[in-house]
Amino acid sequence: MANVDMNQNSGRRISDTQNVLQIKREFNSFVSNSEGGDDGSNVAKLYDDWSNTYEQDVTKVEYKGPQQAGEYVSKYIADKNATILDLGAGSGLLADVLHPLGYRNLTALDISQKLLDIAKAKGHYSRLVCTEVGKEQMPFRENEFDALCCVGCLIPGHMNHTSFPDWIRVVKPGGFIFAVMRESFLEEKEFAGFFEAVKDLEDSKAWTKIARVPIPEYFDLHVGVGFVFKVL
Repeated sequence: MANVDMNQNSGRRISDTQNVLQIKREFNSFVSNSEGGDDGSNVAKLYDDWSNTYEQDVTKVEYKGPQQAGEYVSKYIADKNATILDLGAGSGLLADVLHPLGYRNLTALDISQKLLDIAKAKGHYSRLVCTEVGKEQMPFRENEFDALCCVGCLIPGHMNHTSFPDWIRVVKPGGFIFAVMRESFLEEKEFAGFFEAVKDLEDSKAWTKIARVPIPEYFDLHVGVGFVFKVL
């Protein structure tokens, strides 16, 4: 999340503007302070502390990531019994989209136990795992999942492209990886190697990029971007 220019001629104004701006200021401050950091406990604490109002807050800023990822899943994965890893699942917003569509074999992974507790109460996941992504391999077998979704977690100080090889490791050949993020983060220093990492993995026949899709007003008035990869 980042600061936004509230354009009065945009044809849309967010309700409760002061609360929205406060949400963005607090998140911006955290992202700025966490860039380049290596202590996942800071990220976990942010989301644990935020857990009580997290869903209300992301609704206020009209966060569209889960809906967009849900469209990708329904387009590319016909099998409703497919095993899907929701990476950075948080309170289960993606599962809120996928479960009504008939997808039941969902695994949640997140760094915040309090957000996972909210997700667990909804009953949409068959398994929930609380751990950090990036320092070590995820606690899953090779080729364990038919798909992986990473929605809104490619953020400075949170997760970046260095995790891509481990994503590919846990997805079966022929499976899909869906990544949704705010496009402007690709200009941040931490993501300087993003496209090189994508290309290196294409060149090594680890995956192929199927689509790159812009997402207007992904978060408030910010543009997002969605990537679809097929594991080879």
